[in-house]
Amino acid sequence: MVLDSQRKFTIAQNSSRDLARLSVAPDRAERFLERLANLDMTNINKVLTFAERFRDLLPIRTRGAMTGMVPKLLSQMLMASGLPQLQPLLRKVWKESVPTMKEAGLMMIAGEYMQKSAESIAAENLGYIAGTGFAGVPDEFLMVLLYALKHVHLLRYCANPDCKEPYFLARRASQVFCSGPCAKPAQQEAKRKWWNEHGEAARRKRLQKKRRGKHAKAKKA
Repeated sequence: MVLDSQRKFTIAQNSSRDLARLSVAPDRAERFLERLANLDMTNINKVLTFAERFRDLLPIRTRGAMTGMVPKLLSQMLMASGLPQLQPLLRKVWKESVPTMKEAGLMMIAGEYMQKSAESIAAENLGYIAGTGFAGVPDEFLMVLLYALKHVHLLRYCANPDCKEPYFLARRASQVFCSGPCAKPAQQEAKRKWWNEHGEAARRKRLQKKRRGKHAKAKKA
């Protein structure tokens, strides 16, 4: 009984150390999330480019097969990794307007990922904690999902309907456009609307000010 308790404690301690070791830089986690959400899964070249760029953050079942595999087989492996099935779920969560719904969706994605990982890899390689019902290994892909969970309020969908990559992480709470170019049409429309409503009055005010200036100069002369 004592030995069993010690064994559980040791495994849990190792799991905690793994979590600390597997930290992912915030900017890299954000780039991965944005690229994954915006990725065209029908374009194999783009999928392979994404996989090469973020090789260390891919699901654990895929990462080991990356080295030395020909592109065709690698693309098949990526398609079978669960990413194509996960992306629509991530997109749906991303577009949710209620933060608690986003949190719930991300927890479901993380839970499903851990379950599928446990089914595909032997329990001893996943750090199975006997008697607790927990089976899963903390990896970088899971860390990225946890990062998204902590920053659900920043998961935004670009307000520009013509945006080609509308899924982004905001840099400030009021941000609704992913970039300056996407914000420009709305800014121009706002200026046009303001001018239509206030332009005539502003024009008259400017003209009056100009006439007063000329009158003052004439008096001095």
